[in-house]
Amino acid sequence: MAAMICFAVLLFKIQLSFGIEVIELPFYSWETQKDLNAQRDAYAIIMAAFSSRSAYERLAYMTDAFGPRLSGSTALELALNWTKEEILNDGLYVQEEPVKVPYWVRGSEYATLRSPRIKNVRIAGLGGSIGTPNGKPLVAKVLVVSSFDELESMKSEVEGRIVVYNEEYKGYSTTLEYRLTGAQRAEKYGAVAALVRSVCPFGLQTVHTGSSNTASIPTAAITKEDAQMFSRMQARGQDIEIELYMEAHTLPDQMSRNLIVEIKGEKEPEEVIVLGGHMDSWDIADGAMDDGAGAYVCWECEHGVPCGSLKTLDPRIGDYANNPCLGYSNPPYPEPDSMLNAYFWYHHTEADSIDKLSPEQLQHCAAALAVWTFSIANLQSLLPRFNNY
Repeated sequence: MAAMICFAVLLFKIQLSFGIEVIELPFYSWETQKDLNAQRDAYAIIMAAFSSRSAYERLAYMTDAFGPRLSGSTALELALNWTKEEILNDGLYVQEEPVKVPYWVRGSEYATLRSPRIKNVRIAGLGGSIGTPNGKPLVAKVLVVSSFDELESMKSEVEGRIVVYNEEYKGYSTTLEYRLTGAQRAEKYGAVAALVRSVCPFGLQTVHTGSSNTASIPTAAITKEDAQMFSRMQARGQDIEIELYMEAHTLPDQMSRNLIVEIKGEKEPEEVIVLGGHMDSWDIADGAMDDGAGAYVCWECEHGVPCGSLKTLDPRIGDYANNPCLGYSNPPYPEPDSMLNAYFWYHHTEADSIDKLSPEQLQHCAAALAVWTFSIANLQSLLPRFNNY
């Protein structure tokens, strides 16, 4: 198996081959000897995963010891050092690949509602944002819009205002556009700052940070509750004024590294399965779910599969993306975003911590991933891929 931490991303290249014959459809039926062999080996893999709590215990230690791990930070490098040492202790081959990573610094920040009443407004500057002009607070009236179409229809009112986006959550991938491009679109019409409702399906006054596209005005996330309150105030005809202060700035790129962990296959070692997760997290979060769990489940998959007894190694290629395993078993299935709603309660917030996970969750994820890898590795043909892959 091989693992890479790329731009704080932990990737595993797994090369698997079995001494038994190639398995074509290992989990569809158990009628042939090949299928029975697959069932036996899959069961052994699952039992190995269920007998180990190391993914959870290691993840708990890493997040407790090093905390938030923003790219470019010392904490990320210390976490990578510790992870590498533990991988070596497992007897696995690991190498480092230097890579430059961006280094954005949040600095101090605050927002205060000054009219129609005084209220502290929770904010989280968005990654890549600049600070308020001249290092001083910015005071401006607010214009609330619920969509980009509404921004366009009210563009004559934007000049000199803080634009607040109170967009409805319609799934992460759809709603994300407001966080990514909201500031750029608002500055086009003369806005002095942009505040974006947190991209989440559920709020408990939590602020969800994340990246944003480069703009020449400061931009931050606010809570779902505050965005809705501003919208109600505007609908009543009340003037809304906010004082905003942000020190956010971007420093030169820093050197970091990928960790590449590899177990070579006995047959066709040039063919690989790649698994991965990223080791960095946002600066306000321990990043247990995003994406410590993904990285460490991949590591557990590699660490926990008893390669010798399972006669592993015939490579095939695939990839894996982290998220806690979800137990849907009967169609019709929900849309992917609705399946992941609970994950996005904590996504990019201070609440992304180890208590949101359990050893059993990570064991189940490691078992599912290991059996998936086992299956893909023994397909007679490579998986379909685009021509440029």
